[in-house]
Amino acid sequence: MKCVFVYAAALLAVSCDRDVPIPAAESIQVMAALPPFDLVERDGEPFGSADLQGRVWIANFIFTRCAGPCPALTSQMYLLQKDLKSHAKWDDIRLVSFTVDPEHDQPAVLAERARLSLADPDHWLWLTGTRAQIWQLVEKGFLLPVGENANDPTSPILHSQKFVLVDPAGMIRGYYDGLDEAERDRLKRDLDVLLR
Repeated sequence: MKCVFVYAAALLAVSCDRDVPIPAAESIQVMAALPPFDLVERDGEPFGSADLQGRVWIANFIFTRCAGPCPALTSQMYLLQKDLKSHAKWDDIRLVSFTVDPEHDQPAVLAERARLSLADPDHWLWLTGTRAQIWQLVEKGFLLPVGENANDPTSPILHSQKFVLVDPAGMIRGYYDGLDEAERDRLKRDLDVLLR
């Protein structure tokens, strides 16, 4: 029993500096239920949570003017796409990038960034909307931070670098540091468990 307590305390200590608790890899628990949302895809067409029902998906949060972690996060999403294309259940997987700077990142801007990122248009979605819609979804739905960063003109919006695993019913099943290789490996393992 003492062993279990020490392990649990160690796990809590490791995750206490993160913006979201991280569960042990073997327990893919339900962490939160996402609210319904209706946004706009890079092609200018409406796209919402109903369009993702029945699929496992991975979300991330970026903006195209970002001079901070966003280019690296987008590169990692591309590598995830490249790796998952050979997955037997690729048709049941979606990647979803939400802009946290929707005033600038209109559909045409996202379409160009998606093209430059070699995003598969059928599997990697790029969503925008109003700032109120997206920031509320990030904070209240994904339970992640987002906000102004007036002190840094090169990165005027603070946001999480987490990748978020969502199940076919719209339940959040995991948070993973998008810039950490071990975390991305854990994401792929958890994705496989959900797909099984």
